[in-house]
Parts: sequence; C-alpha cells; structure tokens
Amino acid sequence: MFRFAVLGSGSKGNAVLVEAGSTRLLLDCGLTAKQTRDRLKSLDVGLSDLTALCITHGHADHIRSANKLAGAMRQLTYCTEKTARMMARAGGIQNHAPLDEDGQIQVGDVWVTTFPTPHDAPGSVGFLVDDGHHRLGYCTDLGVVNRRLADALSTCDSLVLEFNHDVQMLQDGPYPPRLKRRVLSKYGHISNVDAGRLLRAAARPGLRKVLLAHLSEVNNTPALALDAAHRAVEGRDVEVAVAPQHHPTGWLRVAPPGHARRTFSRTPKTEAITRALREQRRRKSEHRALAVSRQLSLFGGEP
Repeated sequence: MFRFAVLGSGSKGNAVLVEAGSTRLLLDCGLTAKQTRDRLKSLDVGLSDLTALCITHGHADHIRSANKLAGAMRQLTYCTEKTARMMARAGGIQNHAPLDEDGQIQVGDVWVTTFPTPHDAPGSVGFLVDDGHHRLGYCTDLGVVNRRLADALSTCDSLVLEFNHDVQMLQDGPYPPRLKRRVLSKYGHISNVDAGRLLRAAARPGLRKVLLAHLSEVNNTPALALDAAHRAVEGRDVEVAVAPQHHPTGWLRVAPPGHARRTFSRTPKTEAITRALREQRRRKSEHRALAVSRQLSLFGGEP
C-alpha cells in the first residue's frame, strides 16, 4: 500500500511520513526528536524503521532534529548541496546524499522527483514521491505561484500544499513590519488566495486528496484556508482537509482503491546516487541492531 501521514505542519515544525512497500521516507524533520519518535510510534513506526530523510530546505522548522536522528539511526539525509551547506552552518548534517534541485532519484520502492521552489532558503525544493503508479506532492514555503509549480503538481493523486496566511489578518496582525514584508515577499510564503490559484491550476482529474499545510496560527484560520481550497476545486471529486500542527493525521492513502494507475517518466540515476543507495542498503543490514541501541541511548528507556 502507498500511503502517507502528516506528523505536523506549521511554523513549529514540519514532517511527513511516506510509506510504500518496505520503504519509509520522512519528508522534512522539523519536529523535535521526541515529537518525531512519539508521533511515529502512534502510527506503529519506529525511528529505526525509517529508510531515509528527505529535506526540502534548511530552515529550522524543517530540519530541527534531522542531524540528531540521521546520526543516531544511521539514515541518509537527501537534500540539495545548498541545503546541506545551510544545515552544516545551522548545527550539522549527517550522512548527506545529494539531490539535484530539478532531478529524480530512486529510494527503495519509491521515486523522488524534485523541483525548485521560490523561498528565501538556498536550494529549496518540493517533492513528488511516486510508487510507479500513483504520486504524492509535497510543496510548502513558496513566495509566489507560477506555471512551473502548477505543471509539477498537476501529476499528483494527493497533495500537501501550503496555505500559509490570510493577507488581511497578516497586515492587521502583531508581526513586526520587517517580518510582514518577508512573509509577503516573492521568497516568503503564499496566501490562501495564491494557494487557491495554484491548486486550481494544478488540479487535474486524477487529484483526489489535498491537505492544506503550513497554516499560520497567527495570520490564518482553518476556515479561511478551507474556503479558499474548496473554491479552487469546486465541482471536482477532491477531499480537502487541514494538516494539523500539534498531532499526526493518521495514515492516508495516496490514491483510493481502484484509482487509475499511471506510468511516470524516469531520468537516469547519477553514479553518486547509485553509490549512496548501495551504501544505504549495506548500513541497513549491518547496523539495524546498533540503531536500536542508539535509539535507547538517545531517549533513555524502551523505544
């Protein structure tokens, strides 16, 4: 089964778990190590069950525990070179495996396609994750919307998409002027209206589920975001919900049973990625017991 769960989404931390076959990817690692461990446990997944981490960009709410978990669990951290440098300056990066800003790699039973995103973090990307027949899109922290983003997301069966703020709430709210300018800039975050425009442009007949992500707890409300999203998909058979910040969603299917299967185009893997995947398999087989031991040491007591 190809499924996913949002562990948390917002300025206090972002993480999405994706599972296909024996592969479990953590898209972003912005929660604390304990929050990540506890929310995975609620889904019957342990830290040592993770195959790899995939990081969109180097801001704290997307990388908070990445260094700690990747080091303790010996998991690869897939991210762009620019993101890796930003993470290194912010406190470190473990087991880096390179991603192109506009490329594709295979990780276990899934393929991860990257596309550049307009944000004030160098090397920022979004992810398309597919199992060969269905696809999940993960796209947050956008300053502007454009045709390239819409085209990338138009291939998705399920989508986790930023609906960050209501412009009027932001302008009237408590943020200092400099932060307001940053959020509203072309490298900041998108409003409900702009997110709705992007969703409308990206929505194709195959889209079945949209989770509204990275909602500001100060400058937005679920009702406003949902209204904008429902307007964008009006007349379509699309399920819309808000991704929570403080608890996980539970497991969600990327595509419903019987949904049309497709075939996605592939690009060749680089030699560097091939070597990284081979090393990942070797580490997984040789160090699983050590990873469990490190987990116990990391948190104390039973996992």
